[in-house]
Amino acid sequence: MKKAAILTPFNKNYGGGEIYINNLCRILNEEEKLDCVLLTPDDTFFDCKLLKIKDISSYFKLFKNSIYLLRFLRSHKFDILILNDIFISQFSWFIKKFTKCRIISLIHGEISYNRFNNPFLSRLVTKIRAKLIGIGCDEIFSVNRSNLKY
Repeated sequence: MKKAAILTPFNKNYGGGEIYINNLCRILNEEEKLDCVLLTPDDTFFDCKLLKIKDISSYFKLFKNSIYLLRFLRSHKFDILILNDIFISQFSWFIKKFTKCRIISLIHGEISYNRFNNPFLSRLVTKIRAKLIGIGCDEIFSVNRSNLKY
């Protein structure tokens, strides 16, 4: 049976996306489609099979814990890695290079959302983000139709 992991940089903002991945993980294990585990820094909200990881919910925390994360992923030898966020999906190319597993991105928000007031910078950041996600992911699933243009 193939091993899969759903990686979420969960930051105590529990909503529809977290309910979705919790149920997805449980269903995949119940139906014995995959041996699936949720990788999260906070295990208080989820009731599926999970492994606790260090916090990667910001750029600083991800860079600080990147070596740990890559070693963790390589040691568990996952066949499929599902990235549950635009933030972590931007680093899919880097994760794929070091883990050699199939990468799937689940995008719940808008790729174009950023904090730049300058329209040029906003478009540039959006295009770079979309390109990085596209380079590293084998499949991309988005719940937002506005992401289709990217």
